[in-house]
Amino acid sequence: MCGIVGSIVKAHNGFTKATEDVFYQMLYANALRGDDSTGVIFVENNSSFGIMKEAYASGYVLEELKSSTMGKKTWTKGKALIGHNRKATVGVVADTTAHPFVVDDTFAMVHNGTLRNHKALADTVVDSEALAIHLSKVLVENFVVEDFEEAIGKVQGAYALAAYSQEADKVFLTRNSERPLAYIDTNEGFFFASEIAMLFWICDRNGIKMGDNAPVWLKADELLTYDLSKNTFTLLNYLPKKATPVTPTTAVIGNMRKIGQGGQVTYTDKSVSKSAFKQMRNHWTGKKLEFYADDYIERDFPNTVAEGSHEVNLMGECDSFTCSHMVYGEFDLYDLPPGDTNLIDCLYSGLVSEMSYNKVTGSVSFILTAIKKVPTPLLSLTYENKSTVH
Repeated sequence: MCGIVGSIVKAHNGFTKATEDVFYQMLYANALRGDDSTGVIFVENNSSFGIMKEAYASGYVLEELKSSTMGKKTWTKGKALIGHNRKATVGVVADTTAHPFVVDDTFAMVHNGTLRNHKALADTVVDSEALAIHLSKVLVENFVVEDFEEAIGKVQGAYALAAYSQEADKVFLTRNSERPLAYIDTNEGFFFASEIAMLFWICDRNGIKMGDNAPVWLKADELLTYDLSKNTFTLLNYLPKKATPVTPTTAVIGNMRKIGQGGQVTYTDKSVSKSAFKQMRNHWTGKKLEFYADDYIERDFPNTVAEGSHEVNLMGECDSFTCSHMVYGEFDLYDLPPGDTNLIDCLYSGLVSEMSYNKVTGSVSFILTAIKKVPTPLLSLTYENKSTVH
């Protein structure tokens, strides 16, 4: 799990203290989503931009970011700040593998999520860098929605992203159903973050006048384009153009291959056919399923966990499936084992109450009830019998 934060000011003469504080405080709090690396895209009001990134948690690099040449310019020339807190999944932890990634010195991007096919997009070590190279070709000044739909349709895996195109002088935000991203538009600025409660809290504590505008979730398969020169943004609903699934061979029935005893089934294709989905639904509805949670959304926003909210929607994937899928379920924090406060990167189990099918993408969603955390087994220690007395 990683996190994205950002601030765009409406003025063309730099950030105010409040708008800058919002960004750096979100970057600090966002370390809860990733403490392996920190990075920032600095965009000036003349479309010049630069980046800084280091393989340290944000708390260790904030003062360096603020006092850097680019950081000091935000007071007079700053237009946008885009930040990223990395939790490493693909690629080692190093300055070079931290976000953001820059393409051709004109495009910079940060990404939250893990891809399953990044080598098909570009031959890079880090999946997010491959995604940046891939999308830099379509997030351009002369944007064509059909080109974007075709490009994003080739991406397999989870993503929420924020990108800056110098050519277009625009910031692009988008996500799919597997990762969250929220935003709020105010008179002072436009702010966004992976966690909606954090976005509301930090804007509020810095006196940002939100009025009737509360933070909202960016919808899945929705592209938000913010024009920095005009201080306007547009929302576009798009339809990813998925590749046509390969016709199954005689060894595969409906994108499903039967193995083992008792008709156990494993699902091997990235896209699932409609007939295969029906078989999956018949097989799994009412059965117990284990999944790893890699993100969550608070259900009781704007109330936070700290304010007494205790229900969240867990989001994750199951190792039993290599096809495109997502597992969701409501979880009560009161059901955590005593003394356990970890929610993410943990194993859970629940009963499959509902399943849905996206006929365009061929992906499957599992809705679970009665979710419980699977206890981590204690390591068994074996001691040799020593005759020496101490």
